[in-house]
Amino acid sequence: MGAAEQNRLREIEAQLKGKSLYVYWYLLKSGNPVGVREVQRGLGISSPSVASHHLEKLKELKLVDKDAYGRYYLVEKVEVG
Repeated sequence: MGAAEQNRLREIEAQLKGKSLYVYWYLLKSGNPVGVREVQRGLGISSPSVASHHLEKLKELKLVDKDAYGRYYLVEKVEVG
């Protein structure tokens, strides 16, 4: 593993905590694309905008992507901790 990949994994580990980690686990467990409201309801998050924030954070980390229907799906599995 190169230095760039190690740095990327360190960045992911630093960012992937709290609710973002729960959203990541939800997507991992789901195995299918999920919408913002599904994540919100499934995890008991207070509002769709909070769920969307965490999904977008995972998208910025390049762990998830969004399909043409606005559903999010996992593109990379990482081990945290």
